Amino acid sequence: MNTLQKKILMCILGGSSLVAGENRRLVDTEINMVIASYEEGKLRIHDKILEAELKEFGIRVPYAKRGEYQGREFVFLGEEGFERAFCDLYVKDAMDSRFVRWTD
Repeated sequence: MNTLQKKILMCILGGSSLVAGENRRLVDTEINMVIASYEEGKLRIHDKILEAELKEFGIRVPYAKRGEYQGREFVFLGEEGFERAFCDLYVKDAMDSRFVRWTD
């Protein structure tokens, strides 16, 4: 598992102990829908509307964090750094934590 995968997994696990090979799902608990999953070291978006939105509009990187993303203002699905941006920026800032959580 490389460093990026470890960082993503730590985010997914909410800072709990890191378990190699851990598979997790991001679930909207209000409607019991899997939004995304982290399986076999790769993030997969299950929500097709969200997937299309992330392809077209990307994830906006706050000015203070742009150095971590090679100075980019946006990170798009499929680009280097997307998985980290999804976990560190999108899930934490754009999704309501009362209804969305990572599960086994």
